[in-house]
Amino acid sequence: MTDSDVVGDDIQGRHRGLDRSLSARQVQMIAIAGTIGTGLFLGTGRSLAQGGPASMLICYSIVGFIVYVTLLLLGEMATQYPVAGSFNAYTTRFFSPSYGFALAWNYWFNDAVSVASDLTAAQLVLAFWSNSSWNICVSILFWVFLVGVNSLHVGGYGELGVSRGLFA
Repeated sequence: MTDSDVVGDDIQGRHRGLDRSLSARQVQMIAIAGTIGTGLFLGTGRSLAQGGPASMLICYSIVGFIVYVTLLLLGEMATQYPVAGSFNAYTTRFFSPSYGFALAWNYWFNDAVSVASDLTAAQLVLAFWSNSSWNICVSILFWVFLVGVNSLHVGGYGELGVSRGLFA
């Protein structure tokens, strides 16, 4: 076995035990849903009312350019050094193992808090139409649904993730 065979196997994830069951369509839709997110829909109204459309366009353009450059650089690193891991694998490799570890935990905490944020957003939307105590029950059911979807096999998660905008 040559070094290129080992690298090829590592790229395909055979040695790491990765399950690559998501199709390109599923990954794209999950990425779009994770990018748009709930905060965009809830925060846009207030920003539009306070700053107007021109300020929103300028702000989104600046932030969009920063995100574009960041993802362009991340794509360059992923092409040059393909690893089975997230962007924190590059942080560990090029910056510091301790910083990569902290970044991974920070990213996990961000995802854990976003579930609570989605539940709060659901409460705000439900409170707009009704002011009853049943909203809490709906949030609990929504939380059970979120945990259930995230507990599925990757293929099931991918199919449900394509039709949603709130699990990523």
